[in-house]
Amino acid sequence: MDLVKLPSSISFGTTTFDLADSYLQMFQEVQQTLEQSNLKYKADVDKHRKHQVFKVGDQVMIYLEKKGCQRDIMAS
Repeated sequence: MDLVKLPSSISFGTTTFDLADSYLQMFQEVQQTLEQSNLKYKADVDKHRKHQVFKVGDQVMIYLEKKGCQRDIMAS
């Protein structure tokens, strides 16, 4: 994981707006870095996935979680 360099020092003469802008820029850099690393992880995992196409009439097994079923029943 790449790390974003934090500002080494903040002078006392900087305005609040400059400080807010620098933190906003740092936050955006961190967000971009996380998005890029997530895309890399997804690409690595997708290499091992098998794309399956089902046809009408194929028998498949599904797994329903209890939480999801109860919520769907209550919403009906």
